[in-house]
Amino acid sequence: MNRFFIIGYPCCGKTRFSRQAASHLNIPFFDSDVLVEMAYNMPIVNIFKIMGEEAFREKEHEVILNFCKNRDNYIMATGGGLPCFYDNMEVMNNAGITIFIQTPAETLAMRNFHAKHLRPKFAGMNEEQILQLIRAELLQRESFYTKAKFIIDGTTNNCAQQIEKIVIGANHPS
Repeated sequence: MNRFFIIGYPCCGKTRFSRQAASHLNIPFFDSDVLVEMAYNMPIVNIFKIMGEEAFREKEHEVILNFCKNRDNYIMATGGGLPCFYDNMEVMNNAGITIFIQTPAETLAMRNFHAKHLRPKFAGMNEEQILQLIRAELLQRESFYTKAKFIIDGTTNNCAQQIEKIVIGANHPS
């Protein structure tokens, strides 16, 4: 079995689709954000407020390195910024298979605006302002995201099935 890392911008469906695929394939599922929260014993919002982004990114990097060295056979949803820091994208590509859920900025803005828990960086913004911020961040992040070994369409309803197909293909090459 392999290691599978699902990457993409927040609200592209990384966690939902990864969890569905992992459950259907009976493969362990992990979320890098949850692992960082567990390491610090506090929510990410508090980590950013109390310790800062640098401490968060360092722990995020440690989590990826640790999983790549010590675990096999899992699907991991990563934080949206994780591929863009340190050499995380290279680490994940060398250790397993990366899958980028590519989703248009407009779709991401709508999903983020209507999410149950508005992310702190979007607090006080309307949907158009969120869209502008997402477009700017995607310009910065796209060069990292597109280093993924696979790119799937985040606007379809079958992302979990696309992930499953990649996992099955990697574990049973023809």
